[in-house]
Amino acid sequence: MLTPDIPLNLLTAAQAAEPWTFYAERLQRPGLHHDPLLGLWWAGEAQTVRRWLGDPRLGVRPPDAIIPPALQTRRFGTLFGQWLRMRDDAGHAAEKQSLHQALAAWPAADILDAASRCSAIAARAGLSHWQWASLPCTVAALLGRPMHRLALQQALLAQLDSFAQALKPTADMAALQAADAACQTLGEQLAPQQIALLWQAYEAGAALLGQAWLDERLPEALARTGPLRAPVHHTRRWAREALVHEGQVLPVGSPVILLLLAEPELAWGHGAHRCPGRDLALAIAAQALRHAPASPGPSGPGPVSLYRPLPNVRIPCL
Repeated sequence: MLTPDIPLNLLTAAQAAEPWTFYAERLQRPGLHHDPLLGLWWAGEAQTVRRWLGDPRLGVRPPDAIIPPALQTRRFGTLFGQWLRMRDDAGHAAEKQSLHQALAAWPAADILDAASRCSAIAARAGLSHWQWASLPCTVAALLGRPMHRLALQQALLAQLDSFAQALKPTADMAALQAADAACQTLGEQLAPQQIALLWQAYEAGAALLGQAWLDERLPEALARTGPLRAPVHHTRRWAREALVHEGQVLPVGSPVILLLLAEPELAWGHGAHRCPGRDLALAIAAQALRHAPASPGPSGPGPVSLYRPLPNVRIPCL
């Protein structure tokens, strides 16, 4: 929820009830720009964003904190450091290609069957559970984990939520230990990149389904997703070396926010870190919407004005 005393900026807009006026001018402005209040650089125009997403001088993690400091001696930190999304090393391209091939090998019929079964079970527990569970539970089922009971779905969501809690700057020891335990349990059956698929399907999946449910609650809404309806509003990069842009120096480690709203395809990224699961996510979401609860339950279907307090993902609280 964006409270009245929080200023609208690049790190709060995704949770605002009406951020589109804030974004509109920024999505048209070419070039890289500095925000002195936030202490970061940003770009919004599509061509500029694509260029910087493809620039190897920007990395997906701060050069002095490839693994977040709080995780560096922990099991979750080891797993985090293996995820392709968090890496720019020399082995990234080959592993990413293998992941693409593995995803392409899943038969469409198996995907639709798993999505139908998992989302139907999820819908029985209400709109919020359906929103959060449908995508990651379907991916888990495709990876061979049993997801045929509500309790199994709830257990998986608790494990993925433990990752989210551990990644917060305010994470305490209990949160870090819960994430380590989830790593151990999931790692008994799944490889690091398979766990990464579950994690990617968690918050981004809830954002995708939540917005699609609001947009007339039809599978066809996914095909009409416009640039301002993207579930992920921006991605962040850091300068891996000192950069000079129009006479201004970006020191090593400078954060850069790249908005992903100017064109629909940018919602899935661009370049080496473009989401490999785009087609999979859309196929699962379209099937899940066919099983969506018709209303948000006893509280009534009033207008949604609350969004998760996340800086880059727009997740409606259904």
